[in-house]
Order: sequence, then C-alpha cells, then structure tokens
Amino acid sequence: MSLPQNAVTAVLLAGSRPGGDPMAQAAGVPTKALVPVQGRAMVDHVAATLQAHPRIGRVVVLAQDVSAIAAHPQTAWMGQAEDMELRVSGSGISQSLLDLIDSGEALPLLVTTADNVLLTAAMIDDFLGGVV
Repeated sequence: MSLPQNAVTAVLLAGSRPGGDPMAQAAGVPTKALVPVQGRAMVDHVAATLQAHPRIGRVVVLAQDVSAIAAHPQTAWMGQAEDMELRVSGSGISQSLLDLIDSGEALPLLVTTADNVLLTAAMIDDFLGGVV
C-alpha cells in the first residue's frame, strides 16, 4: 500500500502484560484491549479514531494475540481494513517498536495505546503539528 506524501503510520499497542490483566478478567475478555467502554472494545475506539484521521495513512496494531482482536465481533473489521495491519508483537513494547523501525517501513510514527479511548482528532493534529 502506498501512503500519501504527508501520511504518518500509527502504532496501536494492544498487548498484554504477563500474568493477565484484572480489568480483562473482570470483563470476561481475553485481553485488556477488548474491555468494553461505553459498549465498545477499547481498541475499537482508538483504532476508529486513528483510521478516520486524514494524516494517518496506516495503523499497525501490535498485540501478542492478534487472533483475539481479529475474532472479536467489534474489532474483526481491523483485520479486513486495507489501511490496518494486525501484527504479532515481539518480546516487549520497546523491542516491538525497534523491530518496526528497523524494518524501514514505518517512519515517522505516532504511538498510542489501546486504552487511550479519549483520543481525538484534535489531539492527533496537535501531536503531528509539533513533530511532522
């Protein structure tokens, strides 16, 4: 996929900490990213905001278990969207980001987390205005 000239790749961290997450356990979901907020999985809020932004050309969702995101009814669309990629993360956040950067395919990056459900287009504008 070819990105527009001023497009930025967004990395959406949707991984899990070792030992499970109490919020995910309480909500009965396999990973914190799928915990519902206002009836929608957290990662769905963030992914939709990123995808809708005109300067975000591509969204890479990093998680240890991308199959849980791909199988969830509210987030299955992410595995089908041309401008999104569900990618299995590495041994940790920093290593996963280094691997993505070292691949040479993703700079510049905007990095956010699946629990950032209050993310808005104005926040993305502010961030991108300051760095790109």
